[in-house]
Amino acid sequence: MWARELDIIHKFLSMSGVPLWAGKLPLCVGEPAGGSLTADEYKFTATTAWPIIIPVVWDAFATEAENEHQTSLKSFTKRQSQFMKDWRAWQEHQEAPPSTSKGKGERGKKGTNDDKEPKPVKMPKVHMQREEPVNFLCLSAALKIFCGSSIKLEMLPCAEELL
Repeated sequence: MWARELDIIHKFLSMSGVPLWAGKLPLCVGEPAGGSLTADEYKFTATTAWPIIIPVVWDAFATEAENEHQTSLKSFTKRQSQFMKDWRAWQEHQEAPPSTSKGKGERGKKGTNDDKEPKPVKMPKVHMQREEPVNFLCLSAALKIFCGSSIKLEMLPCAEELL
């Protein structure tokens, strides 16, 4: 997630009051300072706090994320065509016979440090998809069933369907 989404999640988690017997909400989730979550923290947040905040965050930022993705796609096309030009030029240079002239200690070898192969441009990814909150809520509901203090067999088909 990006900083703006994490900021809202952190504010929500810091303002949430939780009884001591219920568990602990991780306050720095998504940051190196937050460390790794324990299984209990994952279970508690995935079944209580995150189902409340995730849809709110997605509702607030999904349109903006889609617009940023469209901008990245336009930029990607330009960067991809530049990469192809650079790569073809590099390929032609590699296929050319090595020069026989000696200058400043170089022997005209192919593949010197100055002649690195251009790296391909990575396709931009959508960071926030509209259906993610629904998928997360289904996962959260399934976890609530699977991690309950008692599991009834008639509840398992429902949990499997949610997954």
